[in-house]
Amino acid sequence: MAFLELKNVSADILGSRILNGVSMTVDSGEAVAVVGANGAGKTTLLRTISGLVRVSRGDIRIDGRSTARMPAHRISRLGVGHVPEGRQVFAALTVLENLQVGARDSAQVDQVLELFPMLAGKRDASGGSLSGGQQQMLALARALVPRPRLLLMDEPSLGIAPAAMEEIIAVIKQTQAALDYAMVLVEQTSWVALELVERVCVMQRGSLVAEGPAAEILTHDNLISAYFT
Repeated sequence: MAFLELKNVSADILGSRILNGVSMTVDSGEAVAVVGANGAGKTTLLRTISGLVRVSRGDIRIDGRSTARMPAHRISRLGVGHVPEGRQVFAALTVLENLQVGARDSAQVDQVLELFPMLAGKRDASGGSLSGGQQQMLALARALVPRPRLLLMDEPSLGIAPAAMEEIIAVIKQTQAALDYAMVLVEQTSWVALELVERVCVMQRGSLVAEGPAAEILTHDNLISAYFT
C-alpha cells in the first residue's frame, strides 16, 4: 500500500481553483519530485497534503487514513513533516529553541542534532544569524525532530549557493537513509532533483500532466521547454 495517496484532489484559494483533479501515490521510503513552471500549483499541493489548504474535492490518504477533512496538527501527528518555501525559521529564537518547537521531549532534539553537527555547534546562535544554507538545514532539522514518515520539502535550493546546496543534498540523503522517510520534493533546479529522487511528476496549471523516471524527464529538452517555461 502507498504511504501517501491522492485521489482526484482539487483545492481552491480565495475562490480560485489551484489544484484540479490531482492523483498520485508515494510509497514508504520513496523520494518523488514535483516540478513545473511558477504558478503550476506545486506549493499548494504540498500545503494541501499537510492540511494548510483545504481539499475542495477528492481524497488524500496517509498510511491508509483519509486526511481530507483533518486539521493540519492531526495530519502532522500521522507522521508528516513540512519544510516550507523560504525556510521560515524563527529568527529571534536560538537554534535549539527552533528545534524544541516541534519536539515531544529533549531526546528527539538530541537525536536530530547528532545528524546535524553543524547545528549542534551553533545551538545557542539565533536563527536569524545563520547563513541561508544553515537556515535551510535548520528548517530541515526542525521538520525531522518528530521523526516523520513523510517529508514535504518546498524549493530547498531557493536562494542557496550551489556549494552550500551540495552540502544540504548530502544531509538530506544521510537523514533519509537514517530515518527512512518518504519525500515529496518541490524543486525548480533540475540537478538538485536528479540528486535526490527516483521519480518525477510534472504539474501544469494545477494538474499532473506527466510522470516518469527522474533521469528521463529532467534531461529531456522537449519536456523541460514545455513545462518549465
